[in-house]
Amino acid sequence: MTREEKTQQLQHLKEQLEEQRVKMVASDGKAAKCSKMGLSFEDKYPDDYAEYVAANESYNAIEAEIAELETTEAEEPEPAPADAE
Repeated sequence: MTREEKTQQLQHLKEQLEEQRVKMVASDGKAAKCSKMGLSFEDKYPDDYAEYVAANESYNAIEAEIAELETTEAEEPEPAPADAE
């Protein structure tokens, strides 16, 4: 993987990470309401809870993939051969 490919892959993963974060944040209001009222978010809003859990699992997997990719050294392209005269 070249440095450019690595940079592009990291950017793509970070965009996916943000998408999952947005999904998780979308349920914060309902979760806070349940917490204040002593209710189970999972029981009160099962669909929202399921979406939160799925987004959280995806977020964690993407974070791990980013961490692994960041430790991978990019291959430097071989220099083009000089023209022989």
